[in-house]
Amino acid sequence: MLRPYYIIGFLLIMLFSCNNKCPRLELEDLEVPEQFLEVNLEGVEFFKFPKSKGVILKYLNSDCSVCLAELKDWIEFADNFISKDNIELIFIVSGFTRQDAEYPFYLMHLEAPFFYDSAYLFMDANQISASRSQQAIIVNDNGQIIHRGSPFSSKGDLSCFLRKIKDLHD
Repeated sequence: MLRPYYIIGFLLIMLFSCNNKCPRLELEDLEVPEQFLEVNLEGVEFFKFPKSKGVILKYLNSDCSVCLAELKDWIEFADNFISKDNIELIFIVSGFTRQDAEYPFYLMHLEAPFFYDSAYLFMDANQISASRSQQAIIVNDNGQIIHRGSPFSSKGDLSCFLRKIKDLHD
C-alpha cells in the first residue's frame, strides 16, 4: 500500500537532485593558437591571463541561422546577468569570409568584442563542440575553463551557468 508513495518520493528526489547539479570539470587551460592570434592581432590583450575578470567565450557560426537568432539572446543575457566589472563576453566567430563573420554584429549594432576563426583553430584547440548546447565556455581569471555549456539549453542549464558565473565572483 505504501509502495506508490515510495516510488513518487524517489522520483521527486531524483528530479530535484538532478536539476541542482552542475557538471564538474577538471580545470583545463584555455588554448589560444598562435595562428588564431596572427589573424586577430587585436585579440592578444583579450587572451592574456591572469586578468582581473573572468570571460565567457561564445562560439558563433555566422553560417548558422539558429546561431545568429540566438545572438540577441546572448546580448540580453549579458545585459541582465553579467556584471561588466567582473566578466567579459567575447564571441569567436567563424564563417566563409571575415565579412560574413562581421555582418551580424554590424546589422545588430553590437559592440561586444569578437574574433574571426576561419579555420576553426580556436574551436578545435579548446574542444568546443558543434552542438549549440555546448558552444560557450566560462574561463576564470587565470585562463582555466571552468564550465562548458549554454544557458539556453534548458532551465537547469541556465541555473548551472549562473552558478558558475557567481563562482567567478567568490
